Amino acid sequence: MLQRLNGQHHLIYGNYDYLIRQNEAHFLNTRKADGHPLLSSASHYLRLKLPEISNTAILCHYPLYEWDGIHHGLYHLYGHLHDRMAAVKGRALNIGWDLHSRFLTAQDIDIFLRDLPAVQYFDDKQNVIVGNSTEDAAAKVWARLAALNE
Repeated sequence: MLQRLNGQHHLIYGNYDYLIRQNEAHFLNTRKADGHPLLSSASHYLRLKLPEISNTAILCHYPLYEWDGIHHGLYHLYGHLHDRMAAVKGRALNIGWDLHSRFLTAQDIDIFLRDLPAVQYFDDKQNVIVGNSTEDAAAKVWARLAALNE
């Protein structure tokens, strides 16, 4: 399949990519007819410039609560959840086939995300925990974990 696709391709490892990981050198070093390798990169996390839309995307198989550049409006693209969306604030999008029934272009992604606000987690005071002692901090962490998981 990769031999027939033109251009550069970046693989973000998921939870079932054992064979690809074992043969990573083959995918990175075998050239296609267009001169590009089968895979330009293979990693768990990638910061990728998208010149078509003048933005940068942070790619990870799993949805992230916070990512590099979130407060600057960088996009986070993920999969793993198949046909579901993660309850993550900001410019994050599940770009999986199961959700969209097609591959998304950079322009498609931009249309979904460009008007969403950049998230400023440093202004989120409810998750700041300051304890007067180690024991006090631990008690507050336990209480916050319990509240988050109700």
